Amino acid sequence: MGSTSILKALEVAGQSGVTVGELSKTLGVNTANIYAWFNAAKKRNPEVKKIGPAHYRFDDSPGKAKALQTVAKKPRKKRGTRARRMPRVAVAPAPASGK
Repeated sequence: MGSTSILKALEVAGQSGVTVGELSKTLGVNTANIYAWFNAAKKRNPEVKKIGPAHYRFDDSPGKAKALQTVAKKPRKKRGTRARRMPRVAVAPAPASGK
């Protein structure tokens, strides 16, 4: 199973989309693997949209794709230095009581 085969199937399906069961039968892949792919694809492929229970489609509206390309990534903030452990301090033994 490759992401290209899933994306190609979504493009062929058009606006009606495709169900996980149909993809499973077509590609010969376990349905759990396809669910996992769609769950991970949320950030990688924002144009893949869920339109119902186990039903997805490829939303390729040109305005949206252009807007996604023009968004520049923000530079990462520099993190602080890593906290270090405090050195162990030897504890003096308690004085013996003479009573």
